[in-house]
Order: sequence, then C-alpha cells, then structure tokens
Amino acid sequence: MTPSGYSGTPLERKLGIKAGHKALFVNLPDHYFELFEDFPELHIVESSQPHSIDFIHLFCTHMEELELQFNRLKKLMKKDGIFRVCWPRGSSKIENELDGNAVRRHGLTNGLVHVKVWAVDTD
Repeated sequence: MTPSGYSGTPLERKLGIKAGHKALFVNLPDHYFELFEDFPELHIVESSQPHSIDFIHLFCTHMEELELQFNRLKKLMKKDGIFRVCWPRGSSKIENELDGNAVRRHGLTNGLVHVKVWAVDTD
C-alpha cells in the first residue's frame, strides 16, 4: 500500500512524528508502518501517565468509538502534543460512519485548537 496525497511530503513529516517521541498508537491497520519512507525511532507505549505522550494516533470508524477513545487519550497527551485521528475515506470499502467534518467538530468541541484533515493512504 502506498501513501496518498499531493505534496510528496513524507508521511512521518506530515504527521509530525519525530525521533525520541513517546508515542501511543490505537487500532493501527496492519499495513501502517509500510506507509512510511523512514519511520523515526520512537518510544512506543501502550499506556501512560497523564500529560506524558508526545504523539497519539487513533484509527476508528464509528463516532461512539471516537468519543470513548478521544476523551481517554486526550488526557494522556502533553500540552504541546500531537493527536492524530484517522478514519476510512467515504469511497473506502471499509464500513465507516465518520468523515472529516464530524472528526473536526468533535476535536474542536473537546478542546483541541488545531484540526487538519488530509489523506494517509487510499483507504
């Protein structure tokens, strides 16, 4: 699977992942690490203390899942941390009820100050 997008910018740079980050990944697709040209060396954790994670990447397909995970994960993120949410595109064959507007609205309503939408891959 190849990354999707128009800029040619490596995905690790688009996402803001940097070497040394403490990172938490939730519901990763099997091909996730294949999407990167040069995945940086991270400290990957499965759980953590509040306000200690530099980079969180959540994959979900339903609003209920987004709401449950978002509130739990946001508490773990550092004040200057990065929280990325991915969902399947509308044209994907993966069952999905989310879209960019719903995710953006949820993030802004729940305290995130900057929400950006772009493609990670063809799904």
